[in-house]
Amino acid sequence: MTRDGSQFLDTSLAAGEQVLWLDAHGNIVGVSPELSRITGLDPEELSDTGIWTLLDPADHAQVQAFLEGKEQDLQPIRLLLKKEQPVLCRLNRIHLKHGQEGITLVGVQLLRKETESLHLHERTFERAPWGILVVLPGTSEIVMVNPTMAQMMRSSPADLVGQKASDTITPEGLDQLRPHVEQLREQGRHVLLTSFMRKDGSSFTARVHLYALRDASETVTHWVVYVYDVTSEEVQTERRNRLARVALALVHTSTPEEVIEVMLKEAGPATDAYAALLMTVSEDEKTLTLSGQMGYPEEMLRPFREIPVTAALPIGHAVLEHRAIFVGADQLPELYPAAVSSRNQQTVSIATIPLIVEEHVLAVLGLSFNQQRTFDKDEQDFLLQLTRQCAQALERVRLSLVEEETRARLERQKGQLDFLSEASRRLSESLDLQETIQSVLHLGQHLAEQVLLHRVTPERDLLLLGNSGPEMPVALEPLLREALQQNAPMLSTEKEHPDLGDSGIQAILSLPLAVHGESAAVLTLMLEQVPDAEQQNFAAQFTSRAAVALENAELYEERLHAEEAATQREKDFASLVANIPGIVYRCLCNQDWSMLYLMGRMEEITGHPAAEFLGQGARSYASIIHPEDVDTVEREVMEAVDQHLPFDLQYRVQHKDGSDIWVHERGRATYSDEGEVLWLDGVILDITGRRLAEQDRSVLLEQVQQERTRLIDVLEQMPVAVWLAEAPSGKLVFGNRQVHALWGHPYIAAEDIQGYEEYRAFHKDGRPVEPEEWPLARTIATGEVVINEEIEVLRPDGSRVPATFSAAPILDQHGKRVAGVVTGQDITALKNVERELRAARDELELRVQERTRELESLSTLLQQQVQELEARSQETRLLSEMTEMLQACYTIPEAQEVVAQHVQQLFPQAAGALFSFGPSRNILEELTHWNGDPTSTSVFSPDECWGLRRGRLFMHEADERGINCRHLASDENLTTLCAPLLAQGETVGLLHLARDQGTFSTNEVRLAQTISETVALALVNIRLRDRLKEQSIRDPLTGLFNRRYLEETFEREVRRAERHRLPMGVVMLDLDHFKRFNDTHGHEAGDAVLNEFGRLLRDGVRNEDVACRYGGEEFTLLLPGCSYEESLQRAEQIREATSRLQVHAQGRIVGNITCSMGVAAFPDHGRDLHEILRSADYALYVAKRAGRNRVIGASFSE
Repeated sequence: MTRDGSQFLDTSLAAGEQVLWLDAHGNIVGVSPELSRITGLDPEELSDTGIWTLLDPADHAQVQAFLEGKEQDLQPIRLLLKKEQPVLCRLNRIHLKHGQEGITLVGVQLLRKETESLHLHERTFERAPWGILVVLPGTSEIVMVNPTMAQMMRSSPADLVGQKASDTITPEGLDQLRPHVEQLREQGRHVLLTSFMRKDGSSFTARVHLYALRDASETVTHWVVYVYDVTSEEVQTERRNRLARVALALVHTSTPEEVIEVMLKEAGPATDAYAALLMTVSEDEKTLTLSGQMGYPEEMLRPFREIPVTAALPIGHAVLEHRAIFVGADQLPELYPAAVSSRNQQTVSIATIPLIVEEHVLAVLGLSFNQQRTFDKDEQDFLLQLTRQCAQALERVRLSLVEEETRARLERQKGQLDFLSEASRRLSESLDLQETIQSVLHLGQHLAEQVLLHRVTPERDLLLLGNSGPEMPVALEPLLREALQQNAPMLSTEKEHPDLGDSGIQAILSLPLAVHGESAAVLTLMLEQVPDAEQQNFAAQFTSRAAVALENAELYEERLHAEEAATQREKDFASLVANIPGIVYRCLCNQDWSMLYLMGRMEEITGHPAAEFLGQGARSYASIIHPEDVDTVEREVMEAVDQHLPFDLQYRVQHKDGSDIWVHERGRATYSDEGEVLWLDGVILDITGRRLAEQDRSVLLEQVQQERTRLIDVLEQMPVAVWLAEAPSGKLVFGNRQVHALWGHPYIAAEDIQGYEEYRAFHKDGRPVEPEEWPLARTIATGEVVINEEIEVLRPDGSRVPATFSAAPILDQHGKRVAGVVTGQDITALKNVERELRAARDELELRVQERTRELESLSTLLQQQVQELEARSQETRLLSEMTEMLQACYTIPEAQEVVAQHVQQLFPQAAGALFSFGPSRNILEELTHWNGDPTSTSVFSPDECWGLRRGRLFMHEADERGINCRHLASDENLTTLCAPLLAQGETVGLLHLARDQGTFSTNEVRLAQTISETVALALVNIRLRDRLKEQSIRDPLTGLFNRRYLEETFEREVRRAERHRLPMGVVMLDLDHFKRFNDTHGHEAGDAVLNEFGRLLRDGVRNEDVACRYGGEEFTLLLPGCSYEESLQRAEQIREATSRLQVHAQGRIVGNITCSMGVAAFPDHGRDLHEILRSADYALYVAKRAGRNRVIGASFSE
């Protein structure tokens, strides 16, 4: 039946009809939607096969005759479209015309009572949901186009008809098509992916099914092209791949700049944006700063280098709202009028996506498009996943940089503490003021280019104590005085001192030094760079140590001056004693009268130097007492000592020249609080002269007067106050001018001891000194010798002056007390020095204690920070090590072992487990656990975990009321943490941690999140690698290895066989009459046979054997260790099993399956795969020529 093509298409294909199209060879070239809907048949699957797979075998012959033109009219045929019963159909031959050309098709119409019209086919062509093209061979001219194809091309059918099909395909698509031309011509059909190009320049990816329509002479008359748009699938695949590439690139980033570079490099091309920028957000989320851009003109971005978040721009709105903003060109003027004037003219659509980590916006990604974008959910999800990865990477590198900065700061602080400790040691080595000043200047040069030290004089002038460099050209006094006035460091830069010139000094830092409790010195640092707060604080700490050292040095210098003054006073006293005509001593109360102290005319009186009586091994004073007087002296002295009375006696001592010298000794014992004798103090006077003077009174009186005059002169010159009084009345007869200096009023004479009350004073315990208690009064009254008794003198102005008094009696030639002498010395300066030294010592001890506590506190803090830093460093090292090892893992068991090993080191106090989704994706199964018994059930559904339900980390603290995950193994009070394993938008498992004490810190939560992300990505990569490897070596239909795997395995097994001198068998198998079986029963049954035969081979070989699908219905077996004879036996067993094989296909059992085999062996038939396969293939050829269903060996075939 011949009909006009256009009229037929308009009238014969009615909607809702159930139709198949066939070409002249019975190949299915079209399926109506209604037939697909009713039968459940996939149009794409049917387009790869023929009518024979659906046809009842009983109708094969008449359908073949109809197609060949031998039959013009057929009875209804039966198609096996449903399992319940065959469906009756009618065949009609239709010739569709197009100009002078035509297409002959056979329509297969399901019989219905309502219609038997031939118009079914036209409606199927018009209403098909996929694109259809009819193309002429040779010219590739399009002669027919259905509406769906025109809609895909965004054109009309009339515009497409007449064009060359090659003009509608992109250059890349043509490159994909060319390698398949020969195969297409030979087989008449092919399926491939290619890209079509529209008039507007856009393109889309499609899966194309090509079928050749042939005439009776087998000449191709037309090509029918079915086009299925798979652009969205390709886009999703590309996006997943890009996310994986971005994740891999981000793993190797170590700085924010590298993360930004990866983001801008990937975000633009991935979304077809012509320009992209990234603005970082300040810590307070108030300011946006441009950190990187791609594609924008520089002059356009100049106003946006730094803008407030509140600016009326989409990028600021995204920060404030914490969400992505997608805006088209029509919405920009209304929503963001300020952005219209500043945007690029080619910008049509805008997307701004914030990079958020833990509710904090780190940055904002801005994308500009030069075409209108709808931003569907898939595209928005892709952008959000991309920015989420980048945000996590930014946070990771930020934390890494913070950790490095903390480590560097701790190192600097440690270095500073070491320097300060060394400075303290150096400054404490010497108390010399000049050495201390030089040490301060030398140590200060570690902080500055030049150091100056000034001291404030009592007149408030600034005195330069030291300068480590040349004289400075600037006037420093105003800056120094301001630092002293403010009692705080003062910083001045080169802008304020233009006269610094080319000295290289950029800043001057003046720091006041507290000396004796007040700012009395200034340390000035000339710096080549302006110091920051940390450097200023470091300088201040050094200054405080310099201040302490300077203060100690000054105190030490004052102490030296005080000691020198005391030494001078002691010399003055010694001079006074030297002028006394006698000996002043202190000795022990023992048999030898061991001398502790001797002054006066010892050598003059005895002929022996005083040094002979002092120190270890000294001469005994008792040894020079006249032998006749020794007992008397000892008795009288001891009696006085026992009665606590002074002693007064005269006796003879033997001069070194052998003469006898008369002496008069007076003294008194000093006792301890317990009443024990400590020592004896006394005066020994040479009275030999007095004894001689008795012989000549006048001479004696003259001499006495001379002595008296000389004594008075000496006493007037003495630097201490001296009084002389007569005995026994106590009348004061002399007082030198130092009395006035000590008491504050001139010398007052007194007639008796009671007159001493004019000299008012106080004891050390605060009691007033009574007249009879004065040392002079006691000496006059009792002859007591007083040495350095401390009394406070009361002056007329009410002030009190501390002083020491020493008194001794003056005896005549008979030993009678005739007078007394007393000396008084102002010890105010000595007291002040002692008090200051005591206060300085106490303050120094307090400061040392305080500084020690500060250093101990700093040391403790430093140790804590070092421990924390070491813990972070250990975590980083373990994470890095785990990431590297996971990247090197090939299997899931390897990965789970790595995870368990490292996580239990990162969380030593927590039990944990790793879960993965099972094959059904509706339960999770435990992969491994660590640190004790599992705290979760080994198998549970995702609904039982709040972390999986929320898609984010979930933590439940012990003793906390509220919801908890139901997959926990017990009701123990535990702190649990569930971290979903998310990668590339897919949940692949769960990381579970639990501990019975304490909670998980913020750092531990962040660490768990990082571990979960790393493990998730590793698991996805391993599974993807396994899947790709399996696909690369397996035949998808039979599950057997492919030819490529055979070649790789053979090389390995041959080397092993040669090494161990073992044989190896090779069997080539071919299913007998498989093409005829395929044509008879259809491709579905053929595929079922191949599948079952593959299963038979898999089950029938050893683990070490290799079963491969060599191509089509040909198979190959590799049998390591099998000899030629054993291989023949194994092949025969497989042949017998094949003949018993029953295959279920299309609701029935198809049997009578046989195979032929050729057997060869290594090394009998060759040493390489090509030789052995050629021998086995030839043996297979002989088996087929011999009648098939048999095993032939290569040796036999030869």
